Amino acid sequence: MTVEGPGFHARDNWFFRREDDGSVRIMAPDSLGPGAHQVVVLDASTWASVVAAVSAAGESGGSPARTWRLPHCDSAVLHAPGECEFCDAQPEWQELRRLWGIAFTGHAPRIDAGRPWLSEVPCPSDARRPGGANQMWPGNRPEASAPGD
Repeated sequence: MTVEGPGFHARDNWFFRREDDGSVRIMAPDSLGPGAHQVVVLDASTWASVVAAVSAAGESGGSPARTWRLPHCDSAVLHAPGECEFCDAQPEWQELRRLWGIAFTGHAPRIDAGRPWLSEVPCPSDARRPGGANQMWPGNRPEASAPGD
């Protein structure tokens, strides 16, 4: 960033700062004595790879940032398994949506009158823009894979 200063102090004199170009500057204590530091700058892709690799899920799919990539322009759009190749590439998001009781995009929430705690809440994107308006934009529509893929 253009602001001066060491950045985020993690602990024990370790500082992390995002630069304007997306790189991350890491400043670590040096053995030369008090106040001395070593500085390393990692480009944005390397930093994303480091964070993904040490996260619980680790790197996947050959893309370091895949852990956080959402499949559509509207981050609340998530299609049910088998409806969209982009959403199907994020099975962890689909499973979380099921576990959290959130309906998939384009699906009415499942209601269990006898056990209401098992009912689903509406898809946030459907709720914000009802009637399919959220899928008018091509970047939010389900994308089926071509036959034979």
